[in-house]
Amino acid sequence: MGKKIYSFIGLNFDVDAAITIAAQKEIQKSDPQAFFKFIPKPFTGEETGRINGMNSVDESYAANTENRDPIIFATGCYHNGETFNLLIDGAHRLFKSLYIDESRTVDYVILSVEESLTIASGPMVQFMESYVASKKLMS
Repeated sequence: MGKKIYSFIGLNFDVDAAITIAAQKEIQKSDPQAFFKFIPKPFTGEETGRINGMNSVDESYAANTENRDPIIFATGCYHNGETFNLLIDGAHRLFKSLYIDESRTVDYVILSVEESLTIASGPMVQFMESYVASKKLMS
């Protein structure tokens, strides 16, 4: 099995490395509804799977996944320094928490820009590097 990579508009994240970093961080808990924007409400009818912005979800796979691992967000940034979060691991677990189990809490970890940079490649990495460099100058 090859390396698991999450890609989004010029950023590629090594998910296996993200899992290693996340294992060293404190797990946070939240109502899954806080992450609704990452996984929309299921379609009605015969549709299977979906593409919403960044995540494709197979509902039958989600129904059989276990929610024992936290969902993982990387933090990226635009050229102006504005940061954003990307769900890079756990889309099916989040979907299950939102729509199948209707869980009251979901475990998650958010990687900082600096941590995300260590697992990122692609053309947008330069914006992340500039952001990290400017933060160091300001401190």
